[in-house]
Amino acid sequence: MMHHRTLMTACGLTIVAGQAMAANWLTFAGSNQRQGYNGTETVLTAMTVAGLKRHWDVNLAATSETQPLFIENVATPNGTHNEVFQTTVTGKVMALNAATGSIDWHVQLPGAAPLCAPNSSTGVHGTPTIDPVAGLLYVVDSLGKLHALNIANGSEATGYPVQVIAATDLAHANYYHGSPSLVGNTLYVTTSIVAKCEGTTKFNGSVIAFDTSTEAVSGTFYPVAQPDNGGGIWGPGGAMWDAVNSNLLTATGNS
Repeated sequence: MMHHRTLMTACGLTIVAGQAMAANWLTFAGSNQRQGYNGTETVLTAMTVAGLKRHWDVNLAATSETQPLFIENVATPNGTHNEVFQTTVTGKVMALNAATGSIDWHVQLPGAAPLCAPNSSTGVHGTPTIDPVAGLLYVVDSLGKLHALNIANGSEATGYPVQVIAATDLAHANYYHGSPSLVGNTLYVTTSIVAKCEGTTKFNGSVIAFDTSTEAVSGTFYPVAQPDNGGGIWGPGGAMWDAVNSNLLTATGNS
């Protein structure tokens, strides 16, 4: 299958009043609340910005469906940098120096297309999530396996990858389209069907709870019980964590 290439671009600015500050962006929309809010961001106006220009761009050689992630001060093999992480639908995971765009490391994840859509892309379809304490990037491949990659060099953590999407669900074209929500030691992964397979096979969307301390799935919730069909969780944010009421909130497709 031919994929369009994605050009990743970084723009830089000079702040006239005050010092520009960075903020870690560790998951889709920046937090488990999926607010898309950066509290240290400076409003861009003609009064505050002296210049906005393109610093660098990198050809990813394939389409990307995920949001870039950012974390400060990562000790890579090429030195300590602020890093940007990006994935592609062909299964590549890349760590780029945020200042220059140079690739500090990249990893090729395995993948496979479902039988009902043999020409579908076999890479990463959901934004990864970074655990800054453990120094790991959590990402799910198209085989339904959870990878834990060292953010410094891309090496796989001991015990990974782990099969998180059940074999029966994978056979019915369940894919991961969201972004994992890391709450304490639990990582919540959501699933829906490969779009091209809708109407050709019965499937059940799900929320999967993965315990990072035991490195095992601790539970799976199906919005629509088998043998009924549907309940896919399509949103790119996956599940949202309500820290005030200790609830996990999500929306499902029609069933």
